[in-house]
Amino acid sequence: MALAALKEELEVWDSALRAFDAKDYETALATFESFSDTSKIVTNIGLIRVLQGEYELATKSFSDAIELDKFLAIAYAFFQRGVCHLHLKLFEKASEDFGETQIKLRGNTYINYEELGLSFMLHSAEVLFNRAKALVHTGRKEEGATYLQRAISACSEERHARIKDASATSIEDMEPFAVVSFLSRMVPPFFLLSPRLTDGYL
Repeated sequence: MALAALKEELEVWDSALRAFDAKDYETALATFESFSDTSKIVTNIGLIRVLQGEYELATKSFSDAIELDKFLAIAYAFFQRGVCHLHLKLFEKASEDFGETQIKLRGNTYINYEELGLSFMLHSAEVLFNRAKALVHTGRKEEGATYLQRAISACSEERHARIKDASATSIEDMEPFAVVSFLSRMVPPFFLLSPRLTDGYL
């Protein structure tokens, strides 16, 4: 990407972040949509849609992100799309998304996305918990209980304490783990003309 074009895109990105920080979500959304050609940008759009409670539109954004970048999609698309499906009461689809996320974790207990500029760590315990919740809602309580036990065994963070308190009965009313539930910042904190960006991180 030519330096002038990169600078222009980063200025637009910075403008969107400023609007987001000011809780002007409509402006942030419109700004991101003006150059929504990468998975990170499309994912940001989806995350803002989630904040607005627009789960169907968010689901479309995460689906688009999957097509644009299947590696990034492990955390920010398959996982968060599954959360949206839970809110939409599409429990079979939610279970499929969390199952796909678990496969792509490839046996890791977590994946840290900080090197990609994403302040987010995806833990297998959270994926397993969400899938257990989806399965219980479909009526597959025994299978859900199995996934819940796996989630309990995989707990590694303080915020996972509520997983240990869950049961196949209580999990139905518990909130799922989600990207927006524990991030202080929902969109990646890129800065104008960062050396890492000029090396191809966009």
